[in-house]
Amino acid sequence: MISKHNVAFIFFIALSSISKAQVKIGSNPDIIDPNSLIEMESTTKGLLPPRVTLTNNLSSPLPLTAPIPSGMLVYNSSAANQPIAYYYWNGSQWISLASNQIDQTFTGDVMITGRLMIPMGEINYFNNTGTDINPGGQAVISSPTSITNMVPVAVGTLSAGASEFDMPTAGQLRYTGNVTKMFHCAITISGSDVGTNDVFIFSFAKGSNLTGCSIFQKFSTASDAQSTALHCYVELAHNEYIDFRIGNISSTAHFTVKSINIFAMGM
Repeated sequence: MISKHNVAFIFFIALSSISKAQVKIGSNPDIIDPNSLIEMESTTKGLLPPRVTLTNNLSSPLPLTAPIPSGMLVYNSSAANQPIAYYYWNGSQWISLASNQIDQTFTGDVMITGRLMIPMGEINYFNNTGTDINPGGQAVISSPTSITNMVPVAVGTLSAGASEFDMPTAGQLRYTGNVTKMFHCAITISGSDVGTNDVFIFSFAKGSNLTGCSIFQKFSTASDAQSTALHCYVELAHNEYIDFRIGNISSTAHFTVKSINIFAMGM
């Protein structure tokens, strides 16, 4: 007869053995690679990890709770804030397994076979009649990045062949890549003053904030069509966008935009 103490002892030994054993799930459960702790085998089924919605800040552990151990794997199943992909926690932020970013230093010639794909996007607009832009009030400059009554130029179409860029709203060139990059951005614009002798200010904006990249331009008459260009260096993270803003620092007269080209190229 086996006593209760013996039963408990046998159960404890069995449990200890199980806790140290390898685990095989799926087909051929008795055949397991000697290097694996857990192995899964199937020709008709897959692995389904936890599906979550990451925030727009990859440094935030949400929706998980900190602290998160390095190597934690999740599947971001919603494109609301980040591209849909597998992500792992590297100790300080979520890293997409779909990212093609490779850090490499070259000391010789680099020969490219095929196309070199880098993030690029462009918005174009051309119309002889033009689009009226109403500043909504006289622009007041507080600092290079703080100017009141700057109005977005919401016109244009996204050029074909854009890579990691889209246009969610007319005039907005949005970066959809997952890796934060620096971009060379250029804007060329032409148009005319609805009033006379007005001084306009043309500015780059990133989201709701001006970048500090601005120029002044004076128009003598309403028929005086002129063109100008800006070149800026801007850092863009996932889903951040750039657009073009116009203000009038001498009056509240409108501006007629006849053509515009907004271009961004990342490296």
